[in-house]
Amino acid sequence: MKIKLSILITFSLFALLSCQNNSTNTSEEGGEAASLQDTIVEENTVTSVEEINEEDAAFIKEYATSKYLGIYGFNFSKEVEGNQGLLLIYPESDTSVLFHFNVCIGAPSYNLGIETGRLVVKNDSALYQPAEYESTCKIMFYFKENEIQIETARGFGECGFGMNVYADATYKLEKKVTPKYYNNGENTNYNFRDFK
Repeated sequence: MKIKLSILITFSLFALLSCQNNSTNTSEEGGEAASLQDTIVEENTVTSVEEINEEDAAFIKEYATSKYLGIYGFNFSKEVEGNQGLLLIYPESDTSVLFHFNVCIGAPSYNLGIETGRLVVKNDSALYQPAEYESTCKIMFYFKENEIQIETARGFGECGFGMNVYADATYKLEKKVTPKYYNNGENTNYNFRDFK
């Protein structure tokens, strides 16, 4: 069944933000292979809704949390070394969003922190506690206009990330689109719709 609306839907195919690692990947020709940093945005596909099937229609639902949707980040510049971060927000219902972030502390260790989860948003804020680190990890999300602030609760910083990696930062809105995919850092895309 085709869906007819008078708008265009933008689906973003995203590769996860990645920073350099200690090992250098090379191609067969001997040059450096492209990192995932170079493919944060591989392609934005704008599809007329007349071409969107019923299965993909879930991506165009309007929820109360749709005001938060988008691609956020900090320090996207390739010229600047140091901490970098990418945050994807996918509206799941009127009260919840799915998120995926990837942060890197930069040179010399380039340690990473990657997390995907569900947030119940109330009064423009949400608490995240991953099940496997429930007693040691508490991360607060504060939703503001065109930015999201992430803060780790004092004394609850063991979240399974690389050494000295915290998600704490102000993530600025980069693109106001509904991200369809998130990436695990190993060139595998996962559909937000399939998140359990």
